Amino acid sequence: MKHVFFYSANSALVGLRAAALGRLAMLPGVRVPPYFCVLAQEGPGESVAEIAAGYRMLGRCCGEADPLVSVRLAKVGITKGRAPLIKVRGLTALFEAIGRLQKSASWDEGDNRAAAPVFGACFPVGVPVIVQGTVDEPVAFGIVSTAPRAAIAIYAVPSLRLPGLGAATAWVFDLTTCTLDQQRGDRCGRAPLDADLILELVMQVRCIGGQFADRWNIQVLELEFTVDRRGAIFYTHVRPEATGHSNRASAG
Repeated sequence: MKHVFFYSANSALVGLRAAALGRLAMLPGVRVPPYFCVLAQEGPGESVAEIAAGYRMLGRCCGEADPLVSVRLAKVGITKGRAPLIKVRGLTALFEAIGRLQKSASWDEGDNRAAAPVFGACFPVGVPVIVQGTVDEPVAFGIVSTAPRAAIAIYAVPSLRLPGLGAATAWVFDLTTCTLDQQRGDRCGRAPLDADLILELVMQVRCIGGQFADRWNIQVLELEFTVDRRGAIFYTHVRPEATGHSNRASAG
């Protein structure tokens, strides 16, 4: 395929964020929902056919013909902060979501502004978009921040589908003293994550950060995660920062 790439770790091709997600999926014991990356290029007929084929393959991985997917821009530099996220079901809705995101991409000066006609409109060539399957029966969503390095900050929100799972809560795990402090939320009420799950999340994040630094010379700044009803942790997005100019950072 020329326009659709499953689990690509080539940052020169799909951008640093999408490549970081591909590297994350390589790590043993780390759960990443199935996904592919789309690049807008010349030849819209090929793009449409490949996206349709990629969506069908994603459906087989998810066990349903028309899976619910999340769609977001992937490349560092075309979005400020966290990339916007759209959730859709069905091929027509997926085409519309990809078009909306690519059309709204704000390019920095000096970037290639060539345009490709895709889905009846023109979008910047090479704007990468991640299309990812969603987690079944989610009970909580959250973000883990590893900056500054002396602590790990965790923010979790309960699923709106399952009322009674507590309020949005934030914690900080001090890596020096190995202590956990709740910073936000109802201290007397039920939190979306229990202490054991938080500690498991901390251990996984430390392992992931170490692997990224040692293998690819990349610092992980943030990880987005989802927890399902069984307590399994899935990672859905990575915000990386290259810490050097090693060729490993762009290797496939």
